[in-house]
Amino acid sequence: MALTSQMMIVVFFGVYAQAYQVNALDFIQAVDFTELTAPIGTPDVELNLFMTDEGMQFEWLNTSDGQRSRWTSTWAEAYGK
Repeated sequence: MALTSQMMIVVFFGVYAQAYQVNALDFIQAVDFTELTAPIGTPDVELNLFMTDEGMQFEWLNTSDGQRSRWTSTWAEAYGK
């Protein structure tokens, strides 16, 4: 669980760094957050990350209506190889 959470954070930082057109290290150094031990209230969205030797898949679950969205990428696509 902890490794998955850390991987999700790293991936999201990379995505946000690209969106803001800054390098990932500068973005990570500018982020200030406190990790919670438990959700505050009932989560509206669940994010899941699945990783295999071929790639990764993100899953976004809207807990209010059960609708799922998925994004899949191979490692070659993610790292340009």
